[in-house]
Amino acid sequence: MHRKSAEALASYERVLRPLVDKAQTIPKLVPRLVHPYSAAGVSLLRAVQRLISTAAISRRMAKSFTPALQAFCLPRYEALNERAGLSGKRQSSTVTGSS
Repeated sequence: MHRKSAEALASYERVLRPLVDKAQTIPKLVPRLVHPYSAAGVSLLRAVQRLISTAAISRRMAKSFTPALQAFCLPRYEALNERAGLSGKRQSSTVTGSS
């Protein structure tokens, strides 16, 4: 592996690892809740899934369950902008699109 590639991967890991660690943590109770053992549990799970799949609730849940992602901004890489001819132009720096 080239030195610059190794440096880039190390930088990627340094910048994104905290975000990934926060985003991948789930409460210990969640796996048990989404894998019910009874017919009543399956029915309840399906009803909850139908409810949270509505557009308004889905947007709110996404924001409440992803605070680390909502607060994260990608670093600016001016050298890449200059190489691509984007120097001085506005660069999007958020991970998620506008909602």
